[in-house]
Amino acid sequence: MSYLQVIRHIEQILNGCGDPIRFTPTGRKMLDQATMQMAVEVMKVDIQRTNDCFTLPPPVPPYAHNRPGLYTVNIIHIPPSLAEAYSAGNRYPDEELTSLIRTSAGLFSCYLLK
Repeated sequence: MSYLQVIRHIEQILNGCGDPIRFTPTGRKMLDQATMQMAVEVMKVDIQRTNDCFTLPPPVPPYAHNRPGLYTVNIIHIPPSLAEAYSAGNRYPDEELTSLIRTSAGLFSCYLLK
């Protein structure tokens, strides 16, 4: 599965909307049994709540100590169908991935941070 390709495309969309973000995967992946989505761990990073294009839904669960205007995340949840499409060379159009980022409350999360 091409989880890294999906993460890089999400990063590209956010960068294009004025959020100079860089996701650095830690190498840990966990299958969320409830949603059947792959949870890819990234180094803790702050993303803008509102960028030049849209407002992000809050991460679930949220980090308790977010800085003003930012969300701290360390997990990106990737639906299997999305990873399979990228693995097959079928990259989602920017508009479709932007819509997913803009509307998916479960795309980002923050776990195990103090």
